[in-house]
Amino acid sequence: MHRLSARGSLRGCRHRAALIAALASSAAWAADVEPPGVYEVVIDAALARLPVEFRSVYLPHREALLAHATGQGSGRFAGSPVLTRADSHYLMLDAAAESASPAARLRAALDFPRERGKASKLLSDRGKREGGALPWVLGEQCDALVEAIRARNEPEIARLSGVVLHLAVDAGLPFNTTAHRRGPTAAQLTLPENQPEDEGMLDTDARTRAQDGLIRRHRGVLGAFLEESGTECAAIEDVVEASFASMMAASAALDALVEADRELLSRWDIRDGVSYCAVRETFLAELDHDALPIVRARLDESACFCAGLLVYAASRGMERPNVVAGSSPTAPRPEALAGSRPQGRPEPGAKPAATVETKPAVSFIGSKNSTKFHVPGCRWATNIKPDNRVIFGSAAEARAAGREPCSTCDPKD
Repeated sequence: MHRLSARGSLRGCRHRAALIAALASSAAWAADVEPPGVYEVVIDAALARLPVEFRSVYLPHREALLAHATGQGSGRFAGSPVLTRADSHYLMLDAAAESASPAARLRAALDFPRERGKASKLLSDRGKREGGALPWVLGEQCDALVEAIRARNEPEIARLSGVVLHLAVDAGLPFNTTAHRRGPTAAQLTLPENQPEDEGMLDTDARTRAQDGLIRRHRGVLGAFLEESGTECAAIEDVVEASFASMMAASAALDALVEADRELLSRWDIRDGVSYCAVRETFLAELDHDALPIVRARLDESACFCAGLLVYAASRGMERPNVVAGSSPTAPRPEALAGSRPQGRPEPGAKPAATVETKPAVSFIGSKNSTKFHVPGCRWATNIKPDNRVIFGSAAEARAAGREPCSTCDPKD
């Protein structure tokens, strides 16, 4: 194995390592914000997936909302202070995890409070006073966008659309869901101080290698995939809950990305930046082979989430039903009402209907090719292709169908 292809590559790594170390020591929130490219790729795909009746709300503002979403133009995120706050962009779902194992992280994420006050207390108790607030901030910005659409305030529609889309993309990125936002400490690489400097680059942590850097390396491929994807936009009724669902799926993907990076570090016996630089091109090629499908799937789902949020805001701002392709309408079709009595007017002499407490339609997920069933946020559940998914309303129903509970997420009623 040839560890050193050229001395210059080591000098380049030293130069890049010094730059990244300086950024890491800075308190600036922007060090962890994804490159503008990821927002442009996902937002373009989201706009293309909008139902026809809502496109007129957003497409005239495409350039302006992209500028607001990416922080381009006059001043970084000028007029949108919410995007300059670090904790708007992430949420440490695994802050209470007993260990860094996937099972412990999943259990902590499943138990994470959905109420903002309780979540803040949990994070504070774990020493994470800036543990994130993304779902609730996104909910607030969606509400503001609804009001802007109602008021027909075009500049605010453009600005708030950009803010909402930026935060929605953040929610779908794996490393925004963990307390270890740069990845495992053991996977962070450094160079000896006595190494000479030169031009070059060093990917010092798992986040840079498996997420941010990968998106930069394959922006064109990712954009083409999202453009050709036939996935429809999501139907959203509760922004905070939908945000948590997106982040739960991203958290599951994080485990797969970290494991792929860890396995390669071990295989190539990489201990520091010197040994990494010697095999960097091969390392990244192998990492991309494993990680690109994961990141691609996450961005595809993020585009659906983004489009769903735009429909959510427009349907409320324009006072239209929130109906998207592939979803069930919120009200019966007119022909279904033909010959029926208006709601609230029972037949004379009829007994009042009993109140029935309903449960969510999707409680657990299985695969046609597996004997296991999972909670929706389980990392194994997120890898099941839509065509192979089997939905169960309860654990009892899943067991009756011959399925066994997943040992990772331990699904229970």
